[in-house]
Amino acid sequence: EAGDPSVEALALRLVAEVQVQSKCLPAALSALSDAKGVLQGCGDVRGCSQVLQLMGTIHETLGDNRESLRCTLERRSAFKAAGWRDEEAAALLHSATLHGKCTGAHDAAKAAQDAIALFKELGDKSGEASAMVALANFQRF
Repeated sequence: EAGDPSVEALALRLVAEVQVQSKCLPAALSALSDAKGVLQGCGDVRGCSQVLQLMGTIHETLGDNRESLRCTLERRSAFKAAGWRDEEAAALLHSATLHGKCTGAHDAAKAAQDAIALFKELGDKSGEASAMVALANFQRF
């Protein structure tokens, strides 16, 4: 339907996917940023988080780990606000990896410890083990 924000956001995501396939990553980021704004405006946490994940992946591809980290932290914040603890824990673990790439082992270890605590609280043994492995890797440095 014309004027429907979800249709507009979907169209922008499709434009971004075409841009990615065409290796026009800055144009893809622009379309995704517009889609994120539309999705935030209509309160679509899931759609917005998917767009942020795509943006983060593109930033990593471009070697911009700080922007990728920013996208991941924004996803974590949205998940936390929505009460989606499993998704928050996964985003927190991913942020640990990105912290390791751009802000240092101390920040990475702190994020991994927070992820361990959250996975433990959720009873997610696999997530907890993954976060423990990440923590061990960061503590080596």
